[in-house]
Amino acid sequence: MNKWVKTSAIFIVSACSTLAQADVFNYEVFAPSHTATTVYPGLDLNGLEKIVVRAENSDFDPEMKITRLQLAFPNATDLIVNNLTLNSSGTYRGVVNGAWVYKQVAIEVDAPQPITPQSQINVRLFIVEHQSNINHPEMSFGYQILDANGILEDVSPNRLADTNAVTVDNERLILRLFKRAQSSYQGQGFKVETNWLGNGERTLYLPAPFTPEEYHRYNAVGIDIDTFTHPDGLEEHNFQIRYEDEFGTVQTTPLEPLRPYLDTAYPPQQ
Repeated sequence: MNKWVKTSAIFIVSACSTLAQADVFNYEVFAPSHTATTVYPGLDLNGLEKIVVRAENSDFDPEMKITRLQLAFPNATDLIVNNLTLNSSGTYRGVVNGAWVYKQVAIEVDAPQPITPQSQINVRLFIVEHQSNINHPEMSFGYQILDANGILEDVSPNRLADTNAVTVDNERLILRLFKRAQSSYQGQGFKVETNWLGNGERTLYLPAPFTPEEYHRYNAVGIDIDTFTHPDGLEEHNFQIRYEDEFGTVQTTPLEPLRPYLDTAYPPQQ
């Protein structure tokens, strides 16, 4: 193989590897609602502690799909499913061999497509009775042993994207912007942690110009502060977020005043 061909082959392999690189999101349902109806006296599936979900996408398949699900039990071995497939009706199905005392246990998962934080997930477990009909659950799935549901919380690692600082009311304010927009019970949007000298630390969620279903397509890259000084010396601080899409195109949010967000996070002392 000549040098040019060898170099080209290396480049193609490298490019394909980059294109196929997956984004991974992790979700958890803490203390899910559930009903366990096991018939084997030595198996206790009550007290389900959490449902752990991993979802992935790639350039070849940009939609986030569940690739792994774990059910954590206090009195039984955790159930881990890695072979989930999504059917045309929007239900994930999989089979676990040798789960607990059973030869096979089947799982059905109903979740939004694409999967998003703060959305509902439903999980059902069945004893498999007829393996040959596994693609027809009404014929193959036997006794249901667990029904669980809850709200997905995004617990994915969120790396720091940028840091900026400004002086507000004569005190230094540090803003730390994180890469991924988030949706949780605390708020929704770009996550910014603040440390305002003399006032403490807070977490702000700044509006993102895309929906939670699209969060996995964008990453924040920077936070810019624009300060305008009025004739009377009063300073007005405005901010904007720079973010990029999955193709690397950088866009910015409109300039917004920072003060209303600070007043919400740091209510004036009475």
